[in-house]
Amino acid sequence: MLCGAAVVGVSAAAAVYLPRAVSQSISRFGPYGVVFTLLSWLIVMFTAVTFTIALGRVLSQEPAVAALLGIEPTTPAAPAAPGDAASAPKTVQDDAGGGGGTGPEASEPRNGGGGSARGPTPG
Repeated sequence: MLCGAAVVGVSAAAAVYLPRAVSQSISRFGPYGVVFTLLSWLIVMFTAVTFTIALGRVLSQEPAVAALLGIEPTTPAAPAAPGDAASAPKTVQDDAGGGGGTGPEASEPRNGGGGSARGPTPG
């Protein structure tokens, strides 16, 4: 809702401000003046969008606002304890998706069947 209101407000301001700003930029910088003015206006538009998205996120974490909206307030996740399994660093085997073992297949590269980077060798 905040973002929509910001876009509507910035668009209304654009209808008033941009025609005069573009004509002044054209007289000062020529055709490049239009580019300068429109890029500056896009920065204003996306700054308003980004700010209101961040503000909405912060406000949704406030208990009073969350109760008004009928949602459960979100809280940041607590950091894991040092001895917790979730905080243990992942190993290459963990990312490989199972398998493991100590046979020759465990030491082969996992690139789709062995062989060189050009493909499997004939034979």
